[in-house]
Amino acid sequence: MVLKQGSGLPKILRVFFDKAPWLFYLASVLVYLLFFFIFIDRVSLDYVIHLDVWFRTIQSRGFGVLKEDFYNYAPAYMYLLALATLFPVKSLFAIKLLALPVVPLAGYFMASLVHAVNRDRLKTWVAFTLAILAPTILINSAYWGQADIFYGTASLASLSFLIQKKPYAAMAAFGVAIAFKAQAVFLGPFLLVMLLKKQIPWKAVFLPPLVFILSGLPVFIVGKPLYDIIFVYLKQADVYKSLCMNCSSVWILFPGANYDMGVVLGLVLASAAAILYITAVYLRINAEDPHQVVLAAVLSVTIIPFFLPMMHERYFYTAELLSIALLLVNWRYLVIPVLQQISTGNLYWMALRRKGYFFPQEVSAVINLALMVLLAWLFWRLTAGKAHSNPMQPEMNPDYGKTR
Repeated sequence: MVLKQGSGLPKILRVFFDKAPWLFYLASVLVYLLFFFIFIDRVSLDYVIHLDVWFRTIQSRGFGVLKEDFYNYAPAYMYLLALATLFPVKSLFAIKLLALPVVPLAGYFMASLVHAVNRDRLKTWVAFTLAILAPTILINSAYWGQADIFYGTASLASLSFLIQKKPYAAMAAFGVAIAFKAQAVFLGPFLLVMLLKKQIPWKAVFLPPLVFILSGLPVFIVGKPLYDIIFVYLKQADVYKSLCMNCSSVWILFPGANYDMGVVLGLVLASAAAILYITAVYLRINAEDPHQVVLAAVLSVTIIPFFLPMMHERYFYTAELLSIALLLVNWRYLVIPVLQQISTGNLYWMALRRKGYFFPQEVSAVINLALMVLLAWLFWRLTAGKAHSNPMQPEMNPDYGKTR
């Protein structure tokens, strides 16, 4: 049995929504803005040590100072930071305001993804709302002032475009994600499977490196060495010498592990996990089934950071964001984004409040391990054909899969 349009949702809500859907979107945005401006004056350690210093350096010496070696973020973000110096507000507000319009943009791509699969307009609004109000997504930008929303939104856009059968746009968006943060690569194994499944043309492979190279041109023009631009992410890897930076990866379960040995072993484990993922997903996935595609994407961005060394608490950000799309494909998956919020929220509390954890850090890692196993099992079960008789499977847009 397939869900009928409007079943399982309050009828009165749908009546009001059908008459004035823009009011619902406006309400969601207003709630988002309320929380954003409640958090905007909160100061984090990262702001004090890094962001404010970079901001004031650019503000006092101009854009040309980006050729120098005083920052370790990718040039794409530093351009935005340079733009923020033009805002007539103090640096804390200027830095956080950069993310203000990007969070709703993530909501837009979440909504467009859901709308491409299911024509239910109310679910599309729910997708938008969940994307902009998910606790770790909102806190990351409004409270912490971090830049994860930029690569996270681009990663979500990549998946959304792929679901909409726009592979060139998907790969360009992935290039934007890579240009902001190296952690975007966690989506790479999934995109490789889509490439092998001919959902992405081989010509589109050159778009991500092209976008990354173009993003470095402005600082190259002002004099930054090409080596520093291309290998900026290798430089980041040398900043911290710890296998686990307040993270919910497997390495928190082995606090006494030797750092050098752990780095090598972690890279081997992550590579093996990626190869296993690519092989299994390639052999089993129906790349025309959006349910399987979204599930495979969430699995990719959950597995890779779990095994990699030197991860931070924020490196499951893409998994937290993309899993919302999984929820809108099938309501039974509610446990997945909820557990991800709990796991990462525990670590955020420690990083931002410095008052200890809600529960032991190791429990966050165990939750992520359980999520990884659950996602793998769900994908295996789904691709075995059992989902075809699933009464919770949503009504699909009959236009899905047609060339756009």
